[in-house]
Amino acid sequence: MAATGAGDVARSRGDHRAAAAAYEEAIAGFEALGLGRPPQGLLHNLGHVALAGGDPRRAARLFLESADLYRATGGDRRGVAECLIGLAGAAVRSGQHEAAARLFGAAEAALEALGSAFSPANRTDYDRSLGALRTELEGDRLAAAWAAGRALSLDDALTLARALADGAGGARSVEAARRPAAPIGDLTAREREVAGLLARGLTNRQVAEALVITEKTAANHVQRVMDKLDLHSRARIAARADALGLSAGMDRAGRPGDAATAPDAR
Repeated sequence: MAATGAGDVARSRGDHRAAAAAYEEAIAGFEALGLGRPPQGLLHNLGHVALAGGDPRRAARLFLESADLYRATGGDRRGVAECLIGLAGAAVRSGQHEAAARLFGAAEAALEALGSAFSPANRTDYDRSLGALRTELEGDRLAAAWAAGRALSLDDALTLARALADGAGGARSVEAARRPAAPIGDLTAREREVAGLLARGLTNRQVAEALVITEKTAANHVQRVMDKLDLHSRARIAARADALGLSAGMDRAGRPGDAATAPDAR
């Protein structure tokens, strides 16, 4: 635990090489004592080290492993939200900018619901990732994608992150991530609207409200969109939103313009 603490101090100072050495020492200590796999928090911290070292793929694997352990050992929602922040940073460095904004938004909403905030040790990494995202994604698109992420549950956000990691060439690539996305030109104008709302994580009821149609009609549209795109979950549509050319520049009512949350106000 002392080595882990030393790693946290080094990482907060931006000395990721020293942090990596301290975390590896902590892992060796756990193994020597026969304590099994390292704690999920340590894996999470190693994810930030990998991210700072320019290896977003390894970082994503570590953050996902940490999140899975948090869920398996009591469902620590704060820990999962912290992992989402790291996964958002990995998405930024992989060029998946709108997806990164969704993950940031999902993490923020989860922490707000818990009345919590992320660890001070993660502040520098958070600011670095968010700064990089703001240079790549213009204000309206950033705010709209961020607001869409706030509507995602933790489980849906993790599914999105896993699909991103798989689609980027991870060892566990799923079938949908390996296939090229179906052309959005196959969708009707109404189906494109529905697809855009699905990419932002809206439920069938929210789609119906946004488009002023019945929930049954919305469900029919949703099913046709998923069939045509051959992507059978909202998270997978969100993960492929950039490739599909789906616009996130709408508010929750489906109109161009204001988003529910403006990250630039943070």
